Amino acid sequence: MATKQNKPTIKAADAKMIAGIGKNLATMATVTLNGQPYTLAQLLAVYQADSAAIDATDTAHATWLQRVADEQAAHALTAKVTRALRSFLLGYYGEQATAILGDFGLSAPKSNATTNVATKALASAKAKATRAARGTTGSVKKKAIVGNVTSVVVSATPGGATMTQPSAPTGTVPAANAPAPTPATPAPAATPVKPATPA
Repeated sequence: MATKQNKPTIKAADAKMIAGIGKNLATMATVTLNGQPYTLAQLLAVYQADSAAIDATDTAHATWLQRVADEQAAHALTAKVTRALRSFLLGYYGEQATAILGDFGLSAPKSNATTNVATKALASAKAKATRAARGTTGSVKKKAIVGNVTSVVVSATPGGATMTQPSAPTGTVPAANAPAPTPATPAPAATPVKPATPA
């Protein structure tokens, strides 16, 4: 696998090849390489073209970089002039000159004064309502606050279903120290009657 060389190294190698050809092959009419004959001029042209191609790409790359810089500068200048022109049109025709700005492909600025006031007022009212609903309890205690409801009763009414919380259970609770009832005394047993003796 051939090692990739940088451009200065390649150009230095081309210069060496050109010098070697001129010094050692100058007396030869042709040199056959890979089955193809090369004259001295053709052989020198191979290495000269290689170096020339490197110079051309370096020049083209530098030119491209300059063109990119020119393009970016043109975009920046255009944006700056467009902002200034838009401000001029707004000042000359007024902020309501939508049709005039539309001719330039520009849009009129939106008026946010009323919207901002209404939005801020709504946000403030919501914040106050939230604080009033939650009270001044801390965040941990807020999570611990739950309703003590175990069941609900839903009843149908002409206006719709209503839900009510049942009242606490009612009933008679026996007194803690009430005396136990006295058991009834059983009646004495009856005495059997002896039958009379016949005469």
